[in-house]
Amino acid sequence: MATSSVASLASTTAPTTTSGAKTPAATTTTSGLVSLNSAATTTSSGLLSISGLASGMDTSGIINQLMALETQPIAALQNQQTTNNNKQAAWLSLTTMLNTLQNAAQAIENPATFMGTTASFTNGVAGNPSILNLNATANIAPGSHGITVGALAQQQETVGAQGYSSTTTAISGLTSLAITNTASGKTTAFNQTTLEGLQSAINAANIGVRATVVNTAASGATPNYVMQLAAANSGAVNAFTVSTNGSASGAKTGTLDFANSASEATSLGGSSAYASAVDAALTVDGISIKRSSNNITDIIPGLSMSLTALGSGTINLSNDVATTVKNITNFVAAYDSVTSFINAQETYDPTAATQPPLFADSTLQTIQTTLQGVFSGAGTGIGNTSNAYGSMSDVGINTNYFQGNTITVDTNALTQALQANPTALQNLFTPSASGTGAASTYSFVSSLGNATPGVYASTMDSAGILTMQLKGAGAAVTMTNAGNGYFTGPAGSALDGVVLLASSTAAGTGTWTFSGGAALMVDARVKNFSSYNGGLITTAENSLTQNNQDLQTQIGRINARAAQMKTTLQQQFTNLEKQLASLQAQGQYLTQQLNYLPGWTMPRTSNNSTA
Repeated sequence: MATSSVASLASTTAPTTTSGAKTPAATTTTSGLVSLNSAATTTSSGLLSISGLASGMDTSGIINQLMALETQPIAALQNQQTTNNNKQAAWLSLTTMLNTLQNAAQAIENPATFMGTTASFTNGVAGNPSILNLNATANIAPGSHGITVGALAQQQETVGAQGYSSTTTAISGLTSLAITNTASGKTTAFNQTTLEGLQSAINAANIGVRATVVNTAASGATPNYVMQLAAANSGAVNAFTVSTNGSASGAKTGTLDFANSASEATSLGGSSAYASAVDAALTVDGISIKRSSNNITDIIPGLSMSLTALGSGTINLSNDVATTVKNITNFVAAYDSVTSFINAQETYDPTAATQPPLFADSTLQTIQTTLQGVFSGAGTGIGNTSNAYGSMSDVGINTNYFQGNTITVDTNALTQALQANPTALQNLFTPSASGTGAASTYSFVSSLGNATPGVYASTMDSAGILTMQLKGAGAAVTMTNAGNGYFTGPAGSALDGVVLLASSTAAGTGTWTFSGGAALMVDARVKNFSSYNGGLITTAENSLTQNNQDLQTQIGRINARAAQMKTTLQQQFTNLEKQLASLQAQGQYLTQQLNYLPGWTMPRTSNNSTA
């Protein structure tokens, strides 16, 4: 086609199609080629997109609708992720409650600390202050103990007779200083000749003696530095002697002399001072006792005493019923919170659009059943024993079976039961056992809470091998001989973690009845629920996390596929628009050329209407 003809075509405005619709105006490019005016855009992929320019179709809308259809499954996947997140939040809430329950259980699971003890002192002279501080750290049999404190423990101190104006100047005539521990006879010699050097060396030697340099001069006066040596701890066992330049005790050398007794301090004069090492002296229930410290923990097991003054009086010990009732109530309240949470999760609401996150969850049901079995007492094996209290209801702890197995506590009944028979009530919550063989008694020592409660048949053979078998079920358990009469249950066995003490290893058979204790068994079960290695809750949470990751992978694949599909559709529609535009331009050109022919008239299109 001639250039002039193209220019002529370019000057034509808004040509009409056979249907009467206007096509986009054409202009001439700098190269003289025809270009359609358009709102062409460039896609994110770099493709030129001409949306419906030639066809009149909303190609962008069509593509977007196709994309919406292609990515429609994402909404369902995201909903599943939301459901999983809600389940994980519910598991987290339950775990927090179980941790509270576990802490409450640990406060009452140990037989040695289940029943707290209150300790007080009554001075023998009315109105006089206490002469000691008391702290009960374990169960102690109630009672009273007479005590008299005749002496308080103190550490030895001795001060050098001479003073010096400098701590860094060598002391004239000083060649060595030796310190000897009186009890062990060990001597440590120091060859430093300044106060500062000796102080550093003695303190670094770690021989149970501390050195301190003190300025005794008045403010503003010439310094008068003296050295004080003091035992690090009180008591006669920490006494020491000091010699200067190898001299005998009490000899006056005239250079940094130390007294080793009060009389030597008087003889040396100057700054010399001496306080001897003294043991604490006391009488408890008529028994004379000496200790090197005023802090005493080994006279009455479980009772710490801190002596503060001389005098006499009575130590009063009684069961701390109020604290024990509080600890049990806290345990029950924590258990009740867990029960209420599980009940809420398992309650079906026919009017709700969705049910609780853990509704009908088998793991949650397992946790509920396990805790109920242990807390009721049936799972602890207490019913197999001759314990005065055979269930929680015997001590005022009642299960509301028609209210979701929630628990209520009658504190008055609980207090009375605790006062009437503290050991029997303790056995409900802490592990206990008893049994005998033909020639031996098996005393319960401890349990980790994983053992199976029940009545066991015991057999000690001639080689001192002890086996236990749960009556009615299970394989025989060969106990591990730990020496000195102690036997332990192997890991994974029915008596996992149990420690007992046999009075004899003589051959014979007998029975051994074991009760796990509700508090200890709840603690052990909660540990198993939350264990990082295969715990029920941990497994459930890990499964949800993995499922969410898998769902996100699926979402990523759908988005990637949709993006590729969009790019392909944009390319195809762009090519279509370009082809239609080219055909329309050719049609317009042919029409105008025909119009130049003599006698040619463009036929009109019939509208197919009737007159």
